[in-house]
Amino acid sequence: MDKYVGVDIIRYDSVPNGITVICCDLNEDIIPIEEQADLVVSIETIEHLENPRSFFRNLVRLTKPGGLIAVSTPNNLSLRSIGSLLLRGHFAAFQEGNGNYPAHITALLEIDLLRLAKENHLINMNIGYSNKGKIPWLSFYWPSFLKGKLFSDNIVLLAQKPI
Repeated sequence: MDKYVGVDIIRYDSVPNGITVICCDLNEDIIPIEEQADLVVSIETIEHLENPRSFFRNLVRLTKPGGLIAVSTPNNLSLRSIGSLLLRGHFAAFQEGNGNYPAHITALLEIDLLRLAKENHLINMNIGYSNKGKIPWLSFYWPSFLKGKLFSDNIVLLAQKPI
């Protein structure tokens, strides 16, 4: 049987019927779920949290042995983000205004995601990119043939919990 559970600080009206939403502050609370899942996904959440390691351990706890964990976050190694760091002193997704800071408070790199997975004894770790990203200081996106780390605004870790 398929079951979908979402966890967030608030429940959005746009959540489709059939999805259970548990409200909790991921900075303060342990995710109040006891059962484990085949797939645990965190989309653009970890950068909002004060303690990404504690949150990641929660994700691992919620994953069945042999299950998969997927975690996405802003890609701070894109040309846009590196340019912002060099010229403005902060990563692109961590600037003040535009709904960003203080919403994004913990900048993570590819190596950080891999370290979190390794610290939690995950296996089959893979990094992927959104292959869509904004051109620095413009409102246009890179042409679709430009892909990978330098041209993607987001990064994702996919890893497996050992059996």
